[in-house]
Amino acid sequence: MTVTDKKKEKGHLYRIKFDLCDDVLLDVSVCDDAFIKKGTQISKEELDLLIEASDYERAKSRALWYLDRGMLTEKGLFDKLIKAKFSKTSSAKVIARLKELGLIDDVRYAEIYSQKLMDANASKRQIYFKLCEKGIRGDLAKETLENLPLSEETQIKNIIEKKYKSKLCDKENIRKVYSALARKGFSYSGIKSVLKDYEDEINYYNED
Repeated sequence: MTVTDKKKEKGHLYRIKFDLCDDVLLDVSVCDDAFIKKGTQISKEELDLLIEASDYERAKSRALWYLDRGMLTEKGLFDKLIKAKFSKTSSAKVIARLKELGLIDDVRYAEIYSQKLMDANASKRQIYFKLCEKGIRGDLAKETLENLPLSEETQIKNIIEKKYKSKLCDKENIRKVYSALARKGFSYSGIKSVLKDYEDEINYYNED
């Protein structure tokens, strides 16, 4: 095949025209490295390699753009690249390279995101499922939770003080708060232990 034309497209792309096949969009750096210009002779196999190299370069550029806007897990970034129409092969290669460079780190992501959720008084169960939703492996999510300085009773007390304290006026409302906390993923024993103190306080003032 012979290159019949080479035109700059929007972004970092060249539109390459051939005499025996359809136009192909290639990354500028890939074209320059391969010295592609009008009149260049190229085989089908060579063109396939250039297309693959171009897809990789473009996927890497897009991945860096995503990461510049916020941390992502390996799976989160992979899904974004696939959604952007990059091949699975190129996307996987890009992620492998970015891991080598330390730009993607699921362990670090899990630690930072878990701490953020813990500060917001999310339960262990909530944190686990949210980590999994972000693409963190189940075993890593569990290991991260084990290393968190997480006090369930402290979290429950914080939530009650911020949201439910005014509702703890009688046993019926206490039961409603109990159910609400259970839906958030806190253990029954932890909820019961904390609410008992509030219930005892209510009983003390009622006796007076």
